[in-house]
Amino acid sequence: MPTSPVFTPVDSNGFSMSAGGDQLASIAAGATGPQVVKTSPGRLGRIVLAAANGAAAIVVYDNATAASGTVIGVIAASAAAGVYDFQLPARSGITIGGAATNPALAVGYA
Repeated sequence: MPTSPVFTPVDSNGFSMSAGGDQLASIAAGATGPQVVKTSPGRLGRIVLAAANGAAAIVVYDNATAASGTVIGVIAASAAAGVYDFQLPARSGITIGGAATNPALAVGYA
């Protein structure tokens, strides 16, 4: 019996558009300073908060090394634990600005 081919959709840069991304980065609770997730172009998929966010917003930047530049994602201060979907391209990389009040994060990306 013939099988159907499996296709993975890609964005205009050729990066996987799978719902959550095909790579995973973990960031510890309370990690401060820039948290570099990816140092090359890619795609921000989802972020999972393990607990409710603290007093500082979680800001995701299109930047390979610093928490500055174009913002490609924000999770508000005091946001509930859960899954936050972004599905945005990152032309330079993915870096998250960390704060002592942020919970543990799992970042899905391609």
